[in-house]
Amino acid sequence: MHGSRITQALFFDRTRIGVNADGSTAPNDEVVLQLNHVVAGDDMWLPALVVHGEFRLDGAAVTGQVLLNDAELLNPGATALQAETLTVGTDVHAMRIRVEGRTNVRGSRIPRQLNFAYARLSNPGGVAVRAGSCTVGELWLREAAPIRGRVNLRRAQIDLIHADPAVWPRDVRLDGLTYTTLLPHLPAEQRLPLLGREEEGYVPYAYEQLTAAYRRIGDDDAARTVQLAKQRTHSTTLPGYARVWGYLQDVTVGYGFRPVRAAAWLFSLLLIGALAYGLHRPRR
Repeated sequence: MHGSRITQALFFDRTRIGVNADGSTAPNDEVVLQLNHVVAGDDMWLPALVVHGEFRLDGAAVTGQVLLNDAELLNPGATALQAETLTVGTDVHAMRIRVEGRTNVRGSRIPRQLNFAYARLSNPGGVAVRAGSCTVGELWLREAAPIRGRVNLRRAQIDLIHADPAVWPRDVRLDGLTYTTLLPHLPAEQRLPLLGREEEGYVPYAYEQLTAAYRRIGDDDAARTVQLAKQRTHSTTLPGYARVWGYLQDVTVGYGFRPVRAAAWLFSLLLIGALAYGLHRPRR
């Protein structure tokens, strides 16, 4: 249906595509459902859709929402959902979706929710989710299974991200990711390990984004914790002599983000002096 124009809604309710009469399925490199550049004047309803092979939605424009709840997109080791530059008027609901293969929504425009609640996204050894340069109102991964495969969110703009830290895989790309709010609200110590999984290594921008998110909700202590972690990570990229100076700053005042330590050092010095001069009173 490449390039089709549909004045109202498009329905593929509980449809199975890519399954032959004898039960065999399409090869992994075969495109079995192509809706590239489709223009839909209303919603696109695809609940419980089962696709064996590649499903393409590149450049599609949907006036309403795209519904993929309970769908199964199965193309292991290849691209299961190819939806670059998809434009949606409201939401993409993909609750409880199961994807085996790559999900590519790079450059998409979804003003409200991209909802992967309770989803299972898997592409071991490859990119499981590619959502770079997309603009999304809210990204929901609530109660989703841990993603198997890499996640690429580079240069994406997302207002709200609802995801537990356990959902993210070992390898992520977050350079340039911009967001406003993180849910659920968790201590900084639970969010920081994700920044350490960045494929590019130390990315200062990622720490600044997390700091800003905590400051917006008034959690200044968490913001300082993130900045301290940023300085500690940065020090590992410096020459040996600079690392020694950084270690000294960390121990004494926590790079300035733990000023109470300075008071502790001052009190210790005062106590030592009082004891020394009290036991051995100096001559006039």
